[in-house]
Amino acid sequence: MQSPADLGKAGGHGDVTLAPPEAVTLTARPVLFVTGKATWDDAEEGIGNAVNAIFAAIAKGNLKAAGSAMIEYLDSGDEEFQFKAMVPIEAAPAKAPGKDVKVGQSPAGPALKFVHQGAFEDLEEVYNRIDDFLVAKSLSMKKVYEEYVTDPTVTAPEKMITNIYVVTE
Repeated sequence: MQSPADLGKAGGHGDVTLAPPEAVTLTARPVLFVTGKATWDDAEEGIGNAVNAIFAAIAKGNLKAAGSAMIEYLDSGDEEFQFKAMVPIEAAPAKAPGKDVKVGQSPAGPALKFVHQGAFEDLEEVYNRIDDFLVAKSLSMKKVYEEYVTDPTVTAPEKMITNIYVVTE
């Protein structure tokens, strides 16, 4: 088991590095969201389609995005997972601008923020390191959110930045 001081070292975890987390408090903001399901093999496509639907609804509704796309993992299994894709907006519209796109609030409350710079393909290894950290601290993951700080359609994989917010119990 790794100690928190070893979190950023490659060790048995390949070339992935991860700094110790920052304790943060997430603030609720209005969002447009889509819930969906995808297999792990098709995760990027499934999440990408959901986020694209939200941005189309933002354009259609003449709304303004107010932050990066986020994913909340609702349920997961060995083969597939359920998720909620969200994009913060400046102000909530009176009604949802699409049949599959709903209006809601972003996550709020205390969380640990881990920052990953690199390809999405490295995220499994990043989560292994997060699990190591949580075990070392006698914590367990209650909820997890990913925030895609950089746009994957225009950013090189090795320069992608993903904030991972972990709510613990």
